[in-house]
Amino acid sequence: MDLFQLNELTDDMMNLCNNDFYNFLKNSLNKDLCELFRVQAIRHMTSLSSITIDQIIEILTLDIGDLNNLKKSLGFVTSDEKFHVRLDHRNLLERLLLLVKSKTNSSMKNSDLSNQYMKEQIHEKCLEMWRKTSNSSNVIECELRFSLLKEYSRSTSCNYIFVAEDATRSISCIDYDVQSNSFIGFSAPLVNGVPQSNFFRTEKFNVLKEWFDEADTSKFINLHMAKSLKSSAPSFILCAYGSNNKFEAIDVLRRWLYIYHESLIQGLRVIGFSTDGDSRYLRAMRLCSRFFVELPNSNLFKYNDQLDIKIPDKWSWFFMKQQQIFLFMQDPIHIATKIRNRLLSKLANLKMGDFSTGMKYLAELIETKSKIEHNLIKSDLSPKDRQSFASCLRISSELVLDLLNRNENAKELNLTENDIEKIINRAFESAKQYVAMVNMTQLLKNKDIYSLPELSQFIKTILSKASSKMVDYKEDDDSNYDSDDDEFKDNENGLATFDDEDQMLSSTFDEDEEREGNITANGLSNESQQNFKGCRIFNKINQQQINKYFRISVDSSVKYIHKHSACWLLSTSKNRLSSDRLECVKE
Repeated sequence: MDLFQLNELTDDMMNLCNNDFYNFLKNSLNKDLCELFRVQAIRHMTSLSSITIDQIIEILTLDIGDLNNLKKSLGFVTSDEKFHVRLDHRNLLERLLLLVKSKTNSSMKNSDLSNQYMKEQIHEKCLEMWRKTSNSSNVIECELRFSLLKEYSRSTSCNYIFVAEDATRSISCIDYDVQSNSFIGFSAPLVNGVPQSNFFRTEKFNVLKEWFDEADTSKFINLHMAKSLKSSAPSFILCAYGSNNKFEAIDVLRRWLYIYHESLIQGLRVIGFSTDGDSRYLRAMRLCSRFFVELPNSNLFKYNDQLDIKIPDKWSWFFMKQQQIFLFMQDPIHIATKIRNRLLSKLANLKMGDFSTGMKYLAELIETKSKIEHNLIKSDLSPKDRQSFASCLRISSELVLDLLNRNENAKELNLTENDIEKIINRAFESAKQYVAMVNMTQLLKNKDIYSLPELSQFIKTILSKASSKMVDYKEDDDSNYDSDDDEFKDNENGLATFDDEDQMLSSTFDEDEEREGNITANGLSNESQQNFKGCRIFNKINQQQINKYFRISVDSSVKYIHKHSACWLLSTSKNRLSSDRLECVKE
């Protein structure tokens, strides 16, 4: 290989090292120069970008007997005992170093350009995200954000989602939302289980006063989260709204079907729903899964996209229908914390099969084993914090389970699928004994329903008959959600458009009483203001912000009061969150 005919080193050449590097030097330079690189322990092509020829040949200037032959091959020593490398060898070294440094500089330049391009791309993405956030991602109470859900699904490259729903207690507070021009904090009414968005919107002060006197306030906050089946995808807020917690199981079912239907319109498939252990949610799960019940006026499979559940052949006693519209599960965090609370309870026992569990086995681990072995702490066994999921993770860790399995008394507490089957079979054998006590054994044998598979098949046959179905008549006749779309859309007529100043205006109206006396509005002169019992009531307002004010009559004259101030004026109590967060957890 002639280095002088080579214009540029390739990326593969720049990555050469060890024997591959020395073979390249032997072919492109010569074996003597290659040996010099070996003596100097230069093993990588990239290392040549930071060294000089003098550094490479410096070792030859020293009086080293083992290098005398190499010195004669590469150069000569003058009378003043200075070593000089031959011109041909020097030219080869200079050419090699020039090619390496040129390639390195080119790579660095390309890297800088690439980094600059990446910075520009990141900047553009940030701007795009900011625009989306400022324009559309603000959560409006009761609004189910299906269009944004579609964008979320597209970003995760997965059209299958799981939806979780839960509610938590909140402090009641009525306030004005400038973005939606409506009042929040009231309990939104449900229509077919779906909360109505912007229901509490009015331009009349008397109507707001009537709501304060008669309408239910929100004692809970309901949150619906969607999660792509792609494990790395984040969660997405589908909907949030205040609730008085007054709803029925049929409302839950209708809401789930509505979410399922609207998601299909967006090209998304809801696989299932997850909730806590509220009996209304559990009943909705039972209704939708048709577990010993039928809904006479609902066609759950009108889209022919049902899921086929594979039930083990040995589970003849498991009566769940194999075709389901979606799956259900209780929130595992709720289940884990509740099991932990029961496990640590001093008043109640947690039974698993024929065995009673308790904290004594865990207490023994803490007392007798090193913390390195189990990673438990004493507070894990304290039921004071009833929502400590971190404690659940430590108690159920593989380290703890492995130690418990070594304990003969605690080993029986771990249940497997095989254990469940044994429990079912033992229960059936126990039932046979009661059958024998009333002399029905031969009768059941004659009817071929004496074994568990035979009896299970007989029961399924009976339940499949129309006369044996348990019917839930709470379902309305009209289960077609297509015709109800308009009921759940925001009324866009009369909505004002808000610029940045309008968005910032709401921040000037603080909820604390000590600051209400300083409420002001933009663009108004002091001459047009009149102080009225801690509020600012105006004679004139900017007409572009008319939707944010009530028109009221004071002493036979027309005044304007901001809707946020109206909420403060009508509020008769001030509720605050407890500063002791642990007390909230206990409650």
